Amino acid sequence: MNQSRKKNLKSMANVAINNHKHLYDETISETSVMELALRQYIKQQEKQYKKIYA
Repeated sequence: MNQSRKKNLKSMANVAINNHKHLYDETISETSVMELALRQYIKQQEKQYKKIYA
């Protein structure tokens, strides 16, 4: 994964953490958010590969 993608994920993680804290008045760890983001990224990549190679 390239540097700009990592930086982008980190920014999105910070937004998700702040939104979660604002909505639910509880903190969520950056690790949890990054794990979810990476899972979504992997699923998205799998869908793209299936479209290309189906």
